[in-house]
Amino acid sequence: MNALTKDKIQKLTPEQQETVATLEAHRAKKEQQLLERARHYRGRIWFPMLVFGILYLVCSFAGQRWIPLCIAFVLFVLIEFHAAGINRRVDALMELDKKRDRHDDG
Repeated sequence: MNALTKDKIQKLTPEQQETVATLEAHRAKKEQQLLERARHYRGRIWFPMLVFGILYLVCSFAGQRWIPLCIAFVLFVLIEFHAAGINRRVDALMELDKKRDRHDDG
């Protein structure tokens, strides 16, 4: 797709200019959302606190023979939660990279 220059946009009808502006605003909003998703991952802060808190509670209330099983289960759940957050962040970064490559080529 050819990039529209300022001169090309000025030659468009007002309706076409409005459509181009709407599309550009939507693209900018989507990119901003992706940047926010890529920058922030609450799991980086909460994950260590959850691990230690839940392990403390499990060890406090579980019987001696269930402790290893409970710890393994809790760790599995927390690792899955953490991996899902990291995957969302990586997906956002990859999509941003694709958009920038397409924008640079156009």
